[in-house]
Amino acid sequence: PVSADGNSTCHHCPYNLRTNRRDTNDSCVQDHGTNTDRSAFSETHRTELQLQEEHCQNPDHLNVDFESLSPPPLFSPPHGPLNMSHGYVQTDYRQFAQDFVMNTDVRSSSSSSAIADLREDEDGVYFSSYGHYGIHEEMLKDKVRTESYRDFIYQNPHVFKDKVVLDVGCGTGILSMFAAKAGAKKVIGVDQYDIVYQAMDIIRLNKLEDTITLVKGRIEEVDLPVEKVDIVISEWMGYFLLFESMLDSVIYAKDKYLAEGGSVYPDICTISLVAVGDKNKHSDRLAFWDDVYGFNMSCMKKAVIPEAVVEVLNPGMLISEACVIKHIDCHTASLPDLEFASDFTLTITEDTVCTVWFSTGPQFMKTHWKQTVFLLENPISLKRGEPLKGRITVRKNRKDPRSLIITLLVNNVQQTYSLQ
Repeated sequence: PVSADGNSTCHHCPYNLRTNRRDTNDSCVQDHGTNTDRSAFSETHRTELQLQEEHCQNPDHLNVDFESLSPPPLFSPPHGPLNMSHGYVQTDYRQFAQDFVMNTDVRSSSSSSAIADLREDEDGVYFSSYGHYGIHEEMLKDKVRTESYRDFIYQNPHVFKDKVVLDVGCGTGILSMFAAKAGAKKVIGVDQYDIVYQAMDIIRLNKLEDTITLVKGRIEEVDLPVEKVDIVISEWMGYFLLFESMLDSVIYAKDKYLAEGGSVYPDICTISLVAVGDKNKHSDRLAFWDDVYGFNMSCMKKAVIPEAVVEVLNPGMLISEACVIKHIDCHTASLPDLEFASDFTLTITEDTVCTVWFSTGPQFMKTHWKQTVFLLENPISLKRGEPLKGRITVRKNRKDPRSLIITLLVNNVQQTYSLQ
């Protein structure tokens, strides 16, 4: 809660979030999250879709916007069988979406400020996922990530000296402490996760409490102890750069709190696409379903293909030069910039078969971001030097604005993927 005088205090524990001071030796055991009323999902939702006879025979005619469907119910019995009698298909929403996801019509999000508009209870799953200490340990142990921030801050003390710094999504406070050590006059760290309580102890252990102030809450909802800051810094990047939509919050902070002439770091980001030829991976993911312990499960392919896969790939499997599909200047970026379409041309570097596409840089040291893989349903035969042209469209899922819907159009074949 934030009082009228700007002080923020947890009413359930002895922390004063502004002064980073623990008033007693008690520990906070109150669950600050909002429990979702799952009873609202207990009813089994079903839908009937009237199909014309030719649509039943040719599912490719269907054009289904599965983003607009309600979330699947939470229920224990297995999904009921498809009822094809009298030209009706009866199934639950989730199965319906899986069956026809390849023909999805992807549209832009209904609100450009979808993240800022989310209520705390609607965003609880995202925030609770960062309440586990393991994910913070993984990020801190990612040397490429953490040392890049450290080196940039420590090697540019003139940028931070005597500045007021805002750390959006501060987590354990590592970036806040880097900034304080580099000479920042004041650092304000904001985080909704309960990890902020551990960050308070960490900051006191390192005797930085006079410089660093922590505020618990969403940046879109809290009141800061200052009107303007000189620098906004954040480790907001997700899978495929934009997954989780944390950049939305950084843009909000920039627009509201950054003083004229201020800076945002990281400042420049790009997303690149490259082709991969890995027949074994393609076979392992798709051909596997043709014979599973003697049973034909090939119908699973339609469900598997639309799921973007996040993993570390072998750089030896690259078969094209990388192509930048999105360039983001964080100083000037606005929310509409984060949904985009881009034409691309990949130059093939060897005779092979293209089986997958993926983003980020596998040719460098691996990071916890890994690569985002989009599996092609049918591999494409390619020759060295041949240009492979296509178009990629990236949109937020209207039902879950922290997840992404990505459409690839290659060789006149369109495939749609979800990253969630």
